[in-house]
Amino acid sequence: MHLNLFAYGCGHHSAAWRAPDSAFARIGDVAWWEDLARTAERGHLDAFFLADGQSLSPVPGPSWFLEPLTTLTALARATDRIGLVSTISSTFWDPFHAARLSAGLDHISGGRAGINVVTSMTDAEARNHGMDRLPDHEERYARAAEFIGAVTALWESWPAGTSPEEAAPVNHHGRFFDVDGPLNIPATPQGHPVLFQAGASDPGRDLAARYAEGVYAVAWDRDSARDYRLDLRRRAAEYG
Repeated sequence: MHLNLFAYGCGHHSAAWRAPDSAFARIGDVAWWEDLARTAERGHLDAFFLADGQSLSPVPGPSWFLEPLTTLTALARATDRIGLVSTISSTFWDPFHAARLSAGLDHISGGRAGINVVTSMTDAEARNHGMDRLPDHEERYARAAEFIGAVTALWESWPAGTSPEEAAPVNHHGRFFDVDGPLNIPATPQGHPVLFQAGASDPGRDLAARYAEGVYAVAWDRDSARDYRLDLRRRAAEYG
């Protein structure tokens, strides 16, 4: 069993910030996050995960504060072994930017980076990125599939141990993205950051089965967990 800490604000309960021992006053202090990561590592957890949102959360109390990739870069210097996973939105991020920042984290951490590719959830987020509302579900997942393909090609465009002259163009020209490449950072210590995905819908499961190396899922009981696992494994087998 692999254990992962999903660190979120002062806790996942919406009233956790009101508890007497709440870290409410410290969530903007990177030293507090470093302490959390060191505790997780000391407890032999495999990864430290930060979600992300692109707008102020409507949930009462603190949620988002420090940007995840920036925070995880600090945690990379405060820890030695634990994996460091950040959420990245394929709806709002550009593949080159995502590939470069996540590859940088992988180099800085000595090969401990991962990204959780999501399609985002709210129209409030979309309005912070020049959109009136989120694209429809099918379009967001089509964009996510193309995003992962472009990011992966960029990660692989400059093989480790080779000179910049040996880096190969990506020449990705798709429905949503145009990326020439290559990436201006060489392949990372683990080849590329680990790819995670979180989605319970039919397109989300298909995306996870096709691309993901790890999947975040919510199941409220044993039967639904088993059904999800079997369905995901069936889809993955169909993709080879």
